[in-house]
Amino acid sequence: MTRQVYDCDYTHSQAEFEEMLELLVNSYATSTKPFNWRLAMLENWNHASRFLEPLEYFTSRVHLWRNDTGELVSFLIRDYDTTHLQVHPAYRFLEASMLDWAEQHWAGDKARIQTLAYDHDTERQTRLARRGYQDLGVVEDVRIYDLDKTYPEPVLPLEFYITTLQENGDQAGRIALENAIWQAHLDEAWFRGKSSAPHYSFDWDLVIVS
Repeated sequence: MTRQVYDCDYTHSQAEFEEMLELLVNSYATSTKPFNWRLAMLENWNHASRFLEPLEYFTSRVHLWRNDTGELVSFLIRDYDTTHLQVHPAYRFLEASMLDWAEQHWAGDKARIQTLAYDHDTERQTRLARRGYQDLGVVEDVRIYDLDKTYPEPVLPLEFYITTLQENGDQAGRIALENAIWQAHLDEAWFRGKSSAPHYSFDWDLVIVS
């Protein structure tokens, strides 16, 4: 039976954002490997910019697809100049239509769409290659940490130590470090948004102090 699907604009409502989070969670249940964005990426995209960007920043960077019961089954999301496909595993057949939409609406003056695929996602890699997308190489390593295993204690140089932002309390230093690493210009408003994400914790924001 053919599943009826329609696309629609994103309004940046809290309900829509929670649906997007739920879609990611549901997709994780299909594999121990990442399939879509990790939760932290979506929360950071939403919250780190919430005090910095206008509504149009968000509404122009997401497009939704729903089934005939109104359930969110896939969405496109842009982060900087990269378009990311987020799809429920049962609706992977939508990826071609999603790419059609992105190429028509988001290619811009350069007539170009840039996207990503995990190394284990051969289905998407094949689909992209058939559409003429060029493989530009690896841009990120994703590693999985097994909490059931025992690991040796980390060894740091003399007089360096690991702490948390909760214990250390140096938010200004944390912001300055991020700027130094990424050659960015982030400020207190950025960190206020980032740290307001539902799954952010000062106790898990680990830092090394010299």
